[in-house]
Amino acid sequence: MAKKILVIDDEEGIQNLLRNMLSSKGYEVDIAGDGEQGLEMALSNPYDLILLDLNLPKLDGQSICTELKFDPNKKDVPIIMLTGRSDIKEKAIGEEVGANEYISKPFEIKALFDVINGYLQ
Repeated sequence: MAKKILVIDDEEGIQNLLRNMLSSKGYEVDIAGDGEQGLEMALSNPYDLILLDLNLPKLDGQSICTELKFDPNKKDVPIIMLTGRSDIKEKAIGEEVGANEYISKPFEIKALFDVINGYLQ
């Protein structure tokens, strides 16, 4: 059975890139374009991994990550934060709210896939 990944990102280009890349590797991919939709999807569906943008409309990635990591049914789902900001402060926020990984945009596709694969194998 295919592993399910939720991509929460408001950039259409990133959504398409990740959907195409992950689907071609056999993963089932759902996309949420804002934070509220992403949190709702994450809470109501079983996902094996979540790719989460930090800066989102309606609800930021930090809030989503915190809520999921405090939910007993979702706390073990790996969350990989993707963000356009690469400063130390942003990385510290990602670690503070329980993100498993923190990857800056632009990212190298192969490197991201290797990280994803590491969690889903």
